[in-house]
Amino acid sequence: MADMVAGHFKSKVDCQYAEEIEPLLDSLCRQFVFETLHQLVRNGTVLSRKCIQGLQMDTPEIAPFIHYLIREAETDQTLSLKGSDWIIRPYREGEETAREIWNILVSDYPDFFSIIDMAGRVGLHLPSILTGKKTLEDIISPQPVFSVPIRLSLGTARRHKLGRIIQEMIRRSQDTLPTGRRFSVMEIGHTDPLFVKDAFRVMDMNRCDYTFAADTTEALETISFLKEQYPGFESRLFGNSVDTATGEPPAARPHLILLTLDFTSTAESLDALDFARSQLNPGGTIILTGLRPSFWADFTFGAHPGWTFSQRSTQYWQRQLAEQGLVCGDPIELSPGDLSDIFVLTARLREETVVSATPHKEINRTWIVLTDTRDRTSGLSQSLVRHLQKRNDHVRCVPVEKISDYKELLSETIRESGRIDGILHLAGFSSSIDHPESQEYNRARQQAHRCMVAARAARACEETGADTTLWILTNEAARHLIPGTNHLPGQQRRHSMPDDSVLFGFARTMMNEASHYTVRLMDIILPLNGMAPLVDAVINELEQADDEQEVILDHNGERFVPRLRTASPAEASHPILSNNRIEEEGETVALGFQFPGQLRNLRWEARPQPPLEKMRSTFRSMPPVSTSGMSCIPWDCFQMRRLKTGLPVLPWVLSLPESLCGREMNPGRYRPVTGSRASGLPVLPAELRQRQMPYR
Repeated sequence: MADMVAGHFKSKVDCQYAEEIEPLLDSLCRQFVFETLHQLVRNGTVLSRKCIQGLQMDTPEIAPFIHYLIREAETDQTLSLKGSDWIIRPYREGEETAREIWNILVSDYPDFFSIIDMAGRVGLHLPSILTGKKTLEDIISPQPVFSVPIRLSLGTARRHKLGRIIQEMIRRSQDTLPTGRRFSVMEIGHTDPLFVKDAFRVMDMNRCDYTFAADTTEALETISFLKEQYPGFESRLFGNSVDTATGEPPAARPHLILLTLDFTSTAESLDALDFARSQLNPGGTIILTGLRPSFWADFTFGAHPGWTFSQRSTQYWQRQLAEQGLVCGDPIELSPGDLSDIFVLTARLREETVVSATPHKEINRTWIVLTDTRDRTSGLSQSLVRHLQKRNDHVRCVPVEKISDYKELLSETIRESGRIDGILHLAGFSSSIDHPESQEYNRARQQAHRCMVAARAARACEETGADTTLWILTNEAARHLIPGTNHLPGQQRRHSMPDDSVLFGFARTMMNEASHYTVRLMDIILPLNGMAPLVDAVINELEQADDEQEVILDHNGERFVPRLRTASPAEASHPILSNNRIEEEGETVALGFQFPGQLRNLRWEARPQPPLEKMRSTFRSMPPVSTSGMSCIPWDCFQMRRLKTGLPVLPWVLSLPESLCGREMNPGRYRPVTGSRASGLPVLPAELRQRQMPYR
């Protein structure tokens, strides 16, 4: 990192701030103080202590600012003590006025006009500020003043250069990122993020995450528009009002943290550093950007009641980073040779640093594990129950065959333990492993049974008002989503579809319908031998759940989370129809899901047309359905609500007028539709469209 910065910051412009602009800014501000003190004295050269004390009493909110200006005037010998009063030095011959210095800065250094203009406005109104006639907010814009010095000192050119360094770090990290891993970036600050634009220019959001953390809700509200501008932009709050102890596993923590010290006090900056350290992934890097003590910044913003004059040195922050267990490098000078400019510190957390993934348990947890008679012998369920009991958790393992009333089961558990931390749906989990030769019909019945158990458990949560989490564990339903597999989504054949894919899609639908309780989905790939790493990973998910509602754990306990992305043409299993028209001869259309269980992703897809001689169409007569005064819901939601209420799933029936029943359909007139519920149904004219099923 230091070598990268050294290669970027060697130009004449970069040294200009340290060698020319800052000395002139310092002279400008001190000249303003000198001229203001002369105005306070009016006649003579003696500045009485009583005059200063009177100003401090009249304007107590800026009393520290007045004290600071007097102390600095003594340091540069503008004032000299005489008894209890001060003597102001007289004007020197040929001495440039503050206005002349300001004109030189504005004309010669337009790139730093913001700094020069702000300092000049404060200087011109300094007498009014000291006497209380005006406040700082009356003179400069009411923006958060604490972030201004760093941003103004950086300037546009130097901020872009620092942004390019960060871009290069992100590029290198993405290039060396292992398959299936994600690179996470977090920016921490008091106001808006400095480097969000630079990061999003190079980040591949299919493999990266970006989060901005602030200590005030006002800052997060101000930057809310960035979520629309940058898809994938996330924000969060930290501070005393928020528990900053992370429950995320190490792989989910940021690998790069950009910390800008623009906070209102040293204490808040230390809180931000503590938060950054608690979030950092082992082997990750913190880039800390700060401003050394500078007179122009104290002069310009010191009249703000919250301004801190005792800015900390670079060595102070190096010690703080070292005390956090970080390996800190040498300070990086953005302007070489400068002693009061922006500084950058890089610190790295050793990879061997052990970050405890299991926080101290203050209370024991209560779990309900739903199994069945066959699943009692499953290695996963036995190991999971045994490990939870070793942690002094109360585990209630119940075969679903013995449950007559799910609501009573939850109510009884709440009466005994006071709460339910989670319900684990393991019933039927190992059926496909124990009976791989089972017929397709029996496998379908088993999946329907698993969905029924999930629906009944969800309904019991709603009826009891239990504030708990329903964990649905599936067996290799999302194996194809793990990077490195040669199984692309949508390319499975029907006979090779994982058994639990039905429950996997049903669980996604349940997530959208959950109210006060939470539904989480955990897909597990069982190992051939050695269950311990996987069980530890499952327990870690149960006790330290983060914002991810769907996770995949492989046989080694490695954690993967699904992400939406734009599929390339080679990965698309079927072309999506445009304008609902079939593009090629020999194709037909069907309704399908891009992702299972999410009705918003229902779409028309083109599929090969089956041979006409193999098509069969069955029609049943149904009485006309009047939907007046009723609410209609999609068929999938209707079926799901029947499951949740304990009713059986209805067959897919096409409602036709009685006059058409028994009538032979002409295959030449109607194109067949293939789907999961009915194969070979004809596409009917507009007057014979399928009616929506009413839900009472």
